[in-house]
Amino acid sequence: MQNGNTYTIADQGKTIDYNSLGFSMNYLTSMGKAYAVFVASATNVLNSNLIYGYNYSHDGLNKEAITPAAPRFFFIGVFLSWGVDRRQDAINNNL
Repeated sequence: MQNGNTYTIADQGKTIDYNSLGFSMNYLTSMGKAYAVFVASATNVLNSNLIYGYNYSHDGLNKEAITPAAPRFFFIGVFLSWGVDRRQDAINNNL
């Protein structure tokens, strides 16, 4: 609505509650002299409709929901660590 030379937004854009469930699995092992962590992860497992807020037109009559670029994200990876095995040093220094 136009009020003189200024615009007012009648709908203040209250968003629904933000809920997101993620799932992650990690497995620690050694491969030769390297330590490896295998990781699998997924976000928004229940496929919730995520709305962070709204963008309004200049006159406040039209609004567009701000949503994530993708509804769900998957990650599968391996982290490797090479180096000297210092587990016994750490245990002995803490006794």
